[in-house]
Amino acid sequence: GVKNLHALQAIHHISLLLDHGGTNTLTGRLLRLVAESFHIESGIGGDPFKYDTKQYVWISSTWFTDTIKSMQQYRLTLNHNLSKPYQWTDNDRFLMEEIFSLHIFQRNELMWINEIQLHLQVMTFSDLVTLDGRFVKEECYEGVRMNSHSKRVYSWPNAATPSSSSLRTWQRALRVLFNITDDSMRITRHYIGGWNRRSIPFFEWFFNDNSDTLYKREDHGQFSAWEYNMGRRNTRYSHGIYVRNRNKVHISYHNLCPAEVMFLETTKVQILSV
Repeated sequence: GVKNLHALQAIHHISLLLDHGGTNTLTGRLLRLVAESFHIESGIGGDPFKYDTKQYVWISSTWFTDTIKSMQQYRLTLNHNLSKPYQWTDNDRFLMEEIFSLHIFQRNELMWINEIQLHLQVMTFSDLVTLDGRFVKEECYEGVRMNSHSKRVYSWPNAATPSSSSLRTWQRALRVLFNITDDSMRITRHYIGGWNRRSIPFFEWFFNDNSDTLYKREDHGQFSAWEYNMGRRNTRYSHGIYVRNRNKVHISYHNLCPAEVMFLETTKVQILSV
């Protein structure tokens, strides 16, 4: 009957994972893409086959989640080599997992928060905070999409413009999560630590200490050079103003320092931190 049909369907799904999950066949590549999409759309960073389908209530039902539910129903486990999402700093954490662990948000609120996460194309704490890890970026707090490591690395689904209810719930979640107590967006809990080596190739701006030059990543492996113009430097290189040189160059960023800047004009920026 229906129960047997469900069991047969579960067996078919699991057989596909076993036969193709670790292969380079078209089906194998599609399965890995489905698993990656699950991580992105759910915001969960751990083993997808071990997540509690009854608790993570904001996750939409898909072929992949239905398969996981079937495996849990029949108490099946699966050893696999599916890759996990990246964490970019020493103490990085996955946003939706940590918000869920607060246990203060209802199902609809978790769905609203997830809606903003998908709109912003962020997954981890490090995607939300300034380079020095001291503040939540104002754009992220206001629901304005900007570049992040996770945005650059993954293929994100199209997401609708968030509602005002979603944004208010998102802002409340960030304030509680990071213990933000004023409008400066200063973080007083969950410091991200230092950026790891995996993160370096995905920064947009770099600073050369020896030549006092900023470099911005452009297309085709090139960088634009930005030269020091003026500004006070009471804390190392912060607040210095740099203007764009017309030339594009090829450089190795491995010996450079990641930097964070603010645009003053189209061809003029101010360093916020290095």
